[in-house]
Amino acid sequence: MSANDIPPRVLAELRDLHHLSRQANGMTPINDPRRLAGDEFCKRALEVRDDYGVSLQDISAAIGLSRAAVYLKIKRRGLLGALLPSQTNYKNRTLDIEERNAKLRSKNKDVCKSGHALTEDNLIHYPSGRRCRKCEDLRIQRRTLKRRQERGRTQAS
Repeated sequence: MSANDIPPRVLAELRDLHHLSRQANGMTPINDPRRLAGDEFCKRALEVRDDYGVSLQDISAAIGLSRAAVYLKIKRRGLLGALLPSQTNYKNRTLDIEERNAKLRSKNKDVCKSGHALTEDNLIHYPSGRRCRKCEDLRIQRRTLKRRQERGRTQAS
């Protein structure tokens, strides 16, 4: 069989699913319609391959994609054998990405990146934002010490 045997409505459905799934990126949540469209595209492409007896290359050519694009999209979802070590399944990383994004979006942080509590008495407000007073004091101490060492070197020479 060839790609000509696949009904046009099925090819149009695959094209639409692929177009929608291309809008998903690493920060797209798992339950987002764009991510789900990518999963559905892969399942439908494999169904078409099995039902109509055509290769993934024929399917990809019929919908205007490269074979590698379709093959890797399916493989990344774990639907077509094991991945190479250099490739990773996006679903294993998505939770980490979502947690990281939630932390980045959180403007009401309780602690600074060094772990100090961000209470009103430990905050310094600048026009550019706010900073942890303890971290700022440590930064100033390091800068002062560095400047003293530099001055000591230049005076000794």
